[in-house]
Amino acid sequence: MREAGSVAPGPLGGDRRSAQIEAHAALILRLVDQKSDITLREIQAGLAKAGVSAGIGTPWRFFDRRRVTHKKDRPCRGAGPPGRPEAALGLVRGAA
Repeated sequence: MREAGSVAPGPLGGDRRSAQIEAHAALILRLVDQKSDITLREIQAGLAKAGVSAGIGTPWRFFDRRRVTHKKDRPCRGAGPPGRPEAALGLVRGAA
């Protein structure tokens, strides 16, 4: 009571640790600009080189707060439907 001036409880919840990463937002965004397909581990390593200790979830929450997502491009979508019908079309002879 002497320190806070009140006996009311303090705020609960929230992510207080990730707020520290906001001071390094320019560095994180620069890392992403340099390499568009950068991984969270690579961002974590870039922060470590700058002397910032951060867990793997910290950059994830940083991007989540900004609603920044990374969409995979067409070649990364997998092998396609089972049976690969587009490959079979090349094997079929057309009408003579």
